[in-house]
Amino acid sequence: EGLLTRLSTAGMSEIVESNAGDLSKHGLDTPGMTIAIGSGSNQAVLEISDAGEEKPYARDRARRLVFTLDTTLADDLK
Repeated sequence: EGLLTRLSTAGMSEIVESNAGDLSKHGLDTPGMTIAIGSGSNQAVLEISDAGEEKPYARDRARRLVFTLDTTLADDLK
């Protein structure tokens, strides 16, 4: 329950690209972590790069937006 609350209140740290084409430069072509949350027929999928960077890159699989996440959120999800 705590993790779901953390995910629902998490925000983007910084928008890196609003229309990303090449996901490999952000480590999202093969994400280090994929989080899928669903209810009924609705599902949200968050892809997160390996946390080797200072702030990991992430994206909602349904959009082309790439952003950074707070490092503690990525650590909590692991």
